[in-house]
Amino acid sequence: KQWYQRRVAITAGEYNLTFDFLSRPHHLKHVSTVAKQLPDLRIVIDHIAKPHLSQSTTPTEEWKQDMKAAAALPNVYCKISGLVTEVDPVNNSTRWDMSTFREHVHFVLDVFGADRCMVGSDWPVLRLTGACYKSVNELHKSLVGHLSQDEQSRVLGGTAEQFYQLKAVC
Repeated sequence: KQWYQRRVAITAGEYNLTFDFLSRPHHLKHVSTVAKQLPDLRIVIDHIAKPHLSQSTTPTEEWKQDMKAAAALPNVYCKISGLVTEVDPVNNSTRWDMSTFREHVHFVLDVFGADRCMVGSDWPVLRLTGACYKSVNELHKSLVGHLSQDEQSRVLGGTAEQFYQLKAVC
């Protein structure tokens, strides 16, 4: 390993760090590279790697393959968030509904499982689209509605609590 990889690995282990990997689809292939080199570092792919929802609501094969490669590594998780801002990132005027995101979200749920998927609100950035926290929260609940109650509970909060080692206060 390079010296910086060893130092990051030691620091991650000493301080029990996590890494939110903010990427675009063309960066996604690098997640598995980093995760293999730093197996003690818990990594979460933010915003399901910001797929180009303004171009298509169908996942590309490259995105799917890169997600599968990342999901094959036990230290990689996926955050379902930041989706509404990708539908029309320039004008924020294109309408969206659950079907806009279903294929991408169901794919990550299938390859990562409920134990390694979590939702994120993307608040306050989502306000750029005119959406509110409540509507995005309802969207997330709808997108995981096909899962069992236990799986929904994990994706809607439990996985994040475990990943970030949070203590529930309510």
